[in-house]
Amino acid sequence: RALVDALKKWIEENSELSFLNPGILTGRGKTNQNTGMTLPAQKCALDAFRTDGDKKILIATSVADEGIDIA
Repeated sequence: RALVDALKKWIEENSELSFLNPGILTGRGKTNQNTGMTLPAQKCALDAFRTDGDKKILIATSVADEGIDIA
């Protein structure tokens, strides 16, 4: 998750890449931790990437290969 955040920040701060307006998608995390995204936040991130056109790139942890339909 730290790498996802670092990559997002790097893209946002890079003048040649900032137009991509990156979004992030991470897992929900363990129940005893406050890290991760809630299910509504995950859906919002996917919607912003898929339909809104607001996010041109989605940076994700391995949650994206766990059967989530991104296309």
